[in-house]
Amino acid sequence: MSISAEEKVCYLREAAIVLAKEGFQLDEVHTDRLCILLDGSPLCEVTESGGVAYRNEDIDEPERIAAKDKVYEIVRTTAEYMRQMEMAPFLKADGLEDGYKVLADFNGTVLAGVQSKHGVHFVTWDWAYGHTGVCHGHYFMENYAGAKQDFAIRSGLIQKERLFTPEQMTEIYRCCADSVCSLLRHIHSAGIADVGTSAAARYHSALS
Repeated sequence: MSISAEEKVCYLREAAIVLAKEGFQLDEVHTDRLCILLDGSPLCEVTESGGVAYRNEDIDEPERIAAKDKVYEIVRTTAEYMRQMEMAPFLKADGLEDGYKVLADFNGTVLAGVQSKHGVHFVTWDWAYGHTGVCHGHYFMENYAGAKQDFAIRSGLIQKERLFTPEQMTEIYRCCADSVCSLLRHIHSAGIADVGTSAAARYHSALS
């Protein structure tokens, strides 16, 4: 991403806060990038441009690969909302403290973010009093994904009924896993040769 030197500093500071909350260790020797450690050993580096760099020898185990991927997801999300925070206008509302910025505004609902010493915090509100005030705040702290989803539902961009709950997702996964296992057992019981013969017969039948 093309950003100024000041924006790079803000981005790295925010990324460091979020990564630390997720349990990652940071080597604070460098100021132009974040050096991430896992179990005291180098894992990867978060660059000031919003990317992740790593050496293959540092991700030579599944656990370390998964950790590197998690770092990438975190910094990608952080870069997304930090870009928005830099470009967004300040939220003007009676009785509201300064610093909140409008990240999204649709259909009488606003998604806002505010910079704090603990990182960016997010909230959704309904506009009130002819767009001069806000009410019914839903506060998400640093949960950006949760704030975005809440904004989409409150503003009517998506219907809540169309979202799957964690329990429903677990049940869908279980059903899919059971179906795959049942299919594999059927193939195994039929025999590889029989399956191949059956497939070949269907192929020749389609040609004739």
